[in-house]
Amino acid sequence: MNRVGAMSQRSGTVLALVLILSSSPSTATGGAQKFLAAKQGNDNNGTVLQTGVQHEPGRASLSTNSVDHKGFVNSIFTLGAPGTSVKPLPNMKRDDRCFLGSRVWTMEQVNHPLITCADFFTQAANGDDFWHARMETVALLNPSQKWPSSASNPEIFKCDSHSDTTLVTVDASLPKPSTAALITKLPASNPLTALPCGVPLHPPENTYIPWTQNSRRTDMLKKYPESLMLEQMSNDDVAYNMKWENAQNKLKTSEWNTGGYKMVGCARASSGLANVTKKKQPSYLLQNGSADCILTFKGTTPTDQGDVQADKDIAHTTFCGWEDVHRGFADHLRLMVSAMDGGFTDSTWKRGVLDRLPKCRSLTVLGHSLGGAMAELFSYCANVESSQGLEGQSLKDWQAINWQQGTPEIMDDYTGEDQAC
Repeated sequence: MNRVGAMSQRSGTVLALVLILSSSPSTATGGAQKFLAAKQGNDNNGTVLQTGVQHEPGRASLSTNSVDHKGFVNSIFTLGAPGTSVKPLPNMKRDDRCFLGSRVWTMEQVNHPLITCADFFTQAANGDDFWHARMETVALLNPSQKWPSSASNPEIFKCDSHSDTTLVTVDASLPKPSTAALITKLPASNPLTALPCGVPLHPPENTYIPWTQNSRRTDMLKKYPESLMLEQMSNDDVAYNMKWENAQNKLKTSEWNTGGYKMVGCARASSGLANVTKKKQPSYLLQNGSADCILTFKGTTPTDQGDVQADKDIAHTTFCGWEDVHRGFADHLRLMVSAMDGGFTDSTWKRGVLDRLPKCRSLTVLGHSLGGAMAELFSYCANVESSQGLEGQSLKDWQAINWQQGTPEIMDDYTGEDQAC
């Protein structure tokens, strides 16, 4: 499939895979029993969200009808996303620092019922010490396989105020001929619960979407009613669609669009610094009849060298004031939002998306693979309350991404007249 091979070229991921792979079922990291035990009391009830306004007791929240505060991201939904930062990105709008929404990844058994295999790209960056943002993580199990009776499908790891300080210890053995043992400590919000060997588990159309649709063997739709719609939006029909007219038509004609979303904004940017004239990176703004919005980011296309370079650039950078972020992912997002100049130019991002965000009652950000990493980074920066203390490129990041909340308004269908796409 396209998109499957790009991130496998990353310099640190092969070493990480070698260190984690086990030589026998009895010592395999992420076996079904260890996977279940690692949940450590987390319940199996999903958050019935996912788009729209949410308020929870004891959590910081703002009225979406107010016009006197900065806009922010309400929730994130990602599929097969790699880690983004050495220290998990926090949601600065909540007391527990957790983002609402879900980070979804697929898992299946390999050769033995106690050995499990995860979507490789969800853990690809872990070998370079990059972890996911603080949010709920959801493991979607292969519904065609028989799982232990204690397993639920999907398995859900909740996020709480201790998710980036509580460490989960995972035993692993090196492959033969070595017999040394490896102890890995991971943030609890980033459970290493399977062998990251599942490259074929990555394409949404092969796993995420059909597995979610199998309501007889999985409760994904029961626990997350909008999950199928969000998965489709993250894939070829919308987020990866290079022609906005085609993506718009998919929204109008597809049965999976149960939320009645339409395209109201669009932006396109370069996918690489060395290729500034080719606009191969689209981002779409969608809205439903309640003025709730969804913002999409595109994942990796292996034939696009800009995308591939973003995946391979594992150097650290500071993004929107947060240190030790994956530089390739941060720079890719900066291209999309015109952050190199602080968003002050008349960019496609400003015309096609940013100027429309004040009319959204709520905002959910989604993406698959590289697009999911961009969704995490965008959401972190959007939820930093002010630019106080930021300087240099971090200040430009904040200026390019943030907006002032306005009065929610149903926007017209996107027509392309602004020439943003």
